[in-house]
Amino acid sequence: MIYFDNAASTPLLQEIIDEIHSLLPEMFGNPSSIHDFGRRARVVIEDARSIIAGLLHVAPSEIIFTSGGTEADNTVLWGAVRKLNVQHIVTTRTEHPAVLNPLSAIAKEHRTEIIYLSVDRNGQPDLTQLEDVLKKKTKPVLVTLMHANNETGVLLPLKNVSELCSSSGAYFHSDMVQTFGKCNIDFSKIPVGFASASAHKFHGPKGVGFLYRDSKNALEPYILGGGQERQMRAGTENTVFIAAMAKALQLAYNRMEENLQYITQLKNVMAGKLSAIKGVFFNGDSDKGGLHTILNVAFPHTAQTEMLLYKLDMNGVAVSGGSACASGTVHQSHVLNELYGVTDNINIRFSFSKLNTIEEVNKVAGIIYEILQHEEIEK
Repeated sequence: MIYFDNAASTPLLQEIIDEIHSLLPEMFGNPSSIHDFGRRARVVIEDARSIIAGLLHVAPSEIIFTSGGTEADNTVLWGAVRKLNVQHIVTTRTEHPAVLNPLSAIAKEHRTEIIYLSVDRNGQPDLTQLEDVLKKKTKPVLVTLMHANNETGVLLPLKNVSELCSSSGAYFHSDMVQTFGKCNIDFSKIPVGFASASAHKFHGPKGVGFLYRDSKNALEPYILGGGQERQMRAGTENTVFIAAMAKALQLAYNRMEENLQYITQLKNVMAGKLSAIKGVFFNGDSDKGGLHTILNVAFPHTAQTEMLLYKLDMNGVAVSGGSACASGTVHQSHVLNELYGVTDNINIRFSFSKLNTIEEVNKVAGIIYEILQHEEIEK
């Protein structure tokens, strides 16, 4: 099997498996308990918080552990309306459903105005439009724009958006689920009010993530119950997976430049191979820029390409037709519809990690050539 669906989820590194196995037998105490078992679990959690905060150049108190990116997104979006009295939320129609679906519910429940920015054919939001919106609004505004699109990999000019929000007094939230562990994110250099993360996107375990919240921005808890996470997130913390997440992020930062160069090479080789096929183009200009882990390819609709996703699966190749966050369903991409309108192209997202190899890239390209009955063109 060849796994090219790392934007959906990444395999656990052996170091993370070892970390989990070493902690599971010992860290069963409730971190809120005052006895020794609880205190030891609390130390593990706070050490993990300090590691993550140090990597991002923020205070440990600004890291809130969650079950993943979706919960972190919801915490910010609902909290902005309920606690920060936000009246207008600015976003795009190419955001992840973890942002778009809560915004639809918020608009109905609170009558909050949702403003959708235009995007160009590469998926970049119109920052001139954003600037105009921010100048006209006098009531609190939240801007929520993802750092890298999970389908096309297009990268938001984070610094430009941050500066626009700072100069206008708007709150800024970014879903950074695809970029934590892949980009050198330093909040001391680029101020962001809120950011969402999920461990399984950077070779950590599923079911755990975190929310970064600038201490200047007060929120109320999204999940009510006990007073965990400094009264910000009820529920007993997952001690072992929190520790594993911190280790995974630390490993990612330690090896970031090496991983960037290696994965970029994989992506470029695949793009070169597939560009030899007549009619192929790359959605969101993902072959020339964007996040180095994602290559979204549009194949022309033919008898051979119609079942390409399933034929690749039958040949032992795991790829995606788009987002993997729709309960296992295959459907038309809302992102690509926004960029190009409804087309009959067959869109395949290849997403890479440091665990992939050039040999795998060449093998998959050869399988695609065989499926499409295409004679390989020497580059």
